Amino acid sequence: METRAELIKKLLVFDQQAKAILTSGCTNDNSIADFKKHGFQDFLTMPFTPIELDSSLKIILQ
Repeated sequence: METRAELIKKLLVFDQQAKAILTSGCTNDNSIADFKKHGFQDFLTMPFTPIELDSSLKIILQ
């Protein structure tokens, strides 16, 4: 099974303009600490609200 970091790398090879938000209920994961280094544009801690998702989408889609 592939990690989130491996999956986003594959996605970015296919589409360098791709935008991704990392979501997790576990905040002590190494990939979360360096989410931008792995290719994610934002991170949301689960559970998140629709307002938090909307804010994140607005920021990364600017």
